[in-house]
This record gives sequence, C-alpha cells and structure tokens, in this order.
Amino acid sequence: MRIKPQIELVIFAMIFLNINIMAQTQQWNTKILDKGKISVKYRISNQTNAMGQEILIIEDSTSVTENLDFQKCIALLKDVSGHKEFTGDKISKKIKDVSENESIVYYYAKNPWPIANSDCVARMTYNYDEGEKKALFQFTAAPSEYETGNVARMTNYNVTYSFRDLGGGMAEIIVTGKTSPPVKVPLWMIKSAFPGVPAKAIRKIVELTK
Repeated sequence: MRIKPQIELVIFAMIFLNINIMAQTQQWNTKILDKGKISVKYRISNQTNAMGQEILIIEDSTSVTENLDFQKCIALLKDVSGHKEFTGDKISKKIKDVSENESIVYYYAKNPWPIANSDCVARMTYNYDEGEKKALFQFTAAPSEYETGNVARMTNYNVTYSFRDLGGGMAEIIVTGKTSPPVKVPLWMIKSAFPGVPAKAIRKIVELTK
C-alpha cells in the first residue's frame, strides 16, 4: 500500500524531531563558574540497561584547583559520616570495612515533596599513587550489601573523587559521576540542578578542606 505524500512528510518530520531530541540530550554541556575556578561538564541522556529497560543517565564531571590542605581532602573522604555535608544527603554512614582500603557505605536522601525518598549502598575503594601524588576514592553501587527499607534504592551509581597534590599548598579536585535516579524526577528539575548542584558540592569540599 502506498503511503500518501502528506503522511510521508509527517512521518519524516517526527523521525527528524526525535533524532534532534536524542542528539540534544546526548550532547555535553560545559559551564565555567567562580571566575574560571570551577568547571562543570554534564549531559543527560536516555540509555537502555542490561534488562532492556530505558533509563535516564546523568553524567557529570566537576573540577577545581584551589589552595587547600591535601591531607584534609583524604581525611574528609575517609570520614563517611561527614559525606552528607557535601552530598546533600540526610544520612551518610559506613556499614562495614571489607579491607584496609575498601568499605561498604550508605546514603539516605530525604527528597523534597513530591519526590519520594531514596537511598544508596555503595562500595567505596581508596587508592593512593605516591608517584603522581594522587588520591582516588571510587564509589560503585552495591545495593544488596545492606538491608532494604521502604524507599527506592539506587542501582546505577558510579562516582569518583580525585585529589591531586600540586605542591605549594595547591590541590586539584575532580568529581565525576554516572548515575540514574531510582525515583521519578521531572526532567526539568534534573536539568535545573546543573551546573549549580555539582558546583555547590565541590565548593563545600573546598570549604571543609581549607
């Protein structure tokens, strides 16, 4: 059966529009804040997980070079109870140590209405490279490592905190993340969080490590 030319145009327009929308959501955006001190790079896209489900993926990388105490940076990340000061969670705590440089940690987010509360269980690993004078803290979702409650739990959570000692009291901080919200959040609200939320978090880390 031959499709009428008018219908062909409509179908073409719809396909073209969807391609454009997908291209826009997959583009990286970069914002420079605080007179060039802070750089926030981010993108929000739809991806298909291993189960064939379409999920929203948030990727971001925030960096700053600042005059601060490098050892305090390491101490701050090792003290999981204090993570809530820069992550914005209601609760942050260590569940258990797996080894000297590996722990299971827990975060509880009390979200503003009407967004449901959520939590996250992650495996935290710490590595220090003496040659590069670089400390790396990596967090990977480990949802089954702690009992579940009555809130949605994150299953897509990969966050890295990198601290490099530049000498002369200067240090570089880079925070990268690839996450997916476990609860329904309006897309406009997620978009409105950038670049402000990650910039606020890295400012707080700087403040706490001066």
